[in-house]
Amino acid sequence: MATSGIPYHKYEFGTFTRLARAQVPEYVRLQEVLARGAPPSDHYFFPQLIWANQAHTQMLAEEGIIPAEDAAAIQRMLAEMAGMTYDAFMAEVARLGLPHSLYAANEGYLIERLGEDVAGKMHTARSRGDLGNLTARMAIREEVLTAVEAVAGMREALARAGDRFADVVMPGYTQMQHAQTSTFGHWLLFYADVFERDTERLQDAYRRLDRNPLGGCAASGTTFPINRRRTTELLGFAELLENTRECKDEYPEFVAEVMHALALFFVNVSRLAQDWLLWYTDEFHMIDIPDEYCHSSSIMPQKKNPGLLQQMRQWGGKAIGDAAGCLAVFKAPSDSTIDAIEAVDRVWDHVEVLRWMSPCIAGLVDGVKPDRARMHALAADHWGTASELINAIYRRTGTNFRSGWRVVGRMVALAEETGLRPAQVTSDLLDRAAQEVLGSPLGLSTHEIRTALDPEEFVRRLCVPGAPNPQEVRRMAADRLARVARERTWVAERRDRLARARAMIRSS
Repeated sequence: MATSGIPYHKYEFGTFTRLARAQVPEYVRLQEVLARGAPPSDHYFFPQLIWANQAHTQMLAEEGIIPAEDAAAIQRMLAEMAGMTYDAFMAEVARLGLPHSLYAANEGYLIERLGEDVAGKMHTARSRGDLGNLTARMAIREEVLTAVEAVAGMREALARAGDRFADVVMPGYTQMQHAQTSTFGHWLLFYADVFERDTERLQDAYRRLDRNPLGGCAASGTTFPINRRRTTELLGFAELLENTRECKDEYPEFVAEVMHALALFFVNVSRLAQDWLLWYTDEFHMIDIPDEYCHSSSIMPQKKNPGLLQQMRQWGGKAIGDAAGCLAVFKAPSDSTIDAIEAVDRVWDHVEVLRWMSPCIAGLVDGVKPDRARMHALAADHWGTASELINAIYRRTGTNFRSGWRVVGRMVALAEETGLRPAQVTSDLLDRAAQEVLGSPLGLSTHEIRTALDPEEFVRRLCVPGAPNPQEVRRMAADRLARVARERTWVAERRDRLARARAMIRSS
């Protein structure tokens, strides 16, 4: 017998458990995508194939290659098909008993409705080779624009948080050991810059995607006087893919390039997640993360498991494997277009995960809560400013860096032996180390030593461009936000060109 009217799912995600807030819709959707995968390639190709058929038919009529009345009939039917979903179209294909290959089904459907004497003219002066290359380019360019826009939201969240936490002192790490003291804001901006480079790689791949292969036919072109520049315009491409052999057989290269850009993005996502997974442990206890991106345990009611962070880390491994798989396909003979289908099939899972994971990461960053006191204590207790004491010794005594490095290293060893922390170091300890290393004391005061070792004073005095100085971090954050705005403009300009191209298509 039930003991309450609370639905089961609320025990894990609702206000009656360790987690006070339910998972956000974007995170719920992400988990569905991770569990089920993306739709098949044809789901992405279908609307692009309709558009490609419309542009090709319009060009054929404009050049007088097929009769205008036949082109108008084909265009009316294509406009009707453009209003169908992929699933609805394939259901109709099954009902009519047509071939299930998307390209054959598309033409077969038109022939079924218009007759072969009319619909059979649409495939004039092209092949499935250049058409397959074309629809893959068109589908992937849409997803690249979506990816750039999604990553922009992540970068914006990182830059905002960088500004918000510019003065939160924390340890820096190298080789998983305490290194020079930093700030949480500086760390956040590091990842804003990492993901900016991922954006640049996607944009660079888009530039090579943005070339029209239609008209290359089966690698040697056609004897019909087609107008390839017209279809370039009607399909919203920036330029023509000129060599007709490339129009058929260059398929795997751009797929591999986009897949590798996505793989680098997910590897960087994995790195971010790994940092935060460590910092979120009770042993580090440097950050808390929002309930909305966590899970509980089926047996341990105290658990607040960092679900999203684990999924971020996990997906990097799949991306690496699929990127390698794309290259394996690419090493086939240059005419192996069937192999290329295997390559493009790998892309969709990653663009769908990026589409939903990026806003989740942005929400995670917006909601993260650094433990300022804990971060400061760790930064203050583990010699992250020891290199600044070397600088102070040089300024005060002129002792060269390497000699100062040996003195401070010895001082740290003596302090560790006696259980002293940096804030407890005195001039006597430094002079003892200097006597052992150099044969004479240095004479710095305890105040000078503790000022040099103070983590807040250290970051405040950092003066080089790009350093963790809070003022410099805030300057960089503003600059990164401006860069994000420019990339959103880049996406908008390309979407506008695609929309203008679609508007040139005649529906009859």
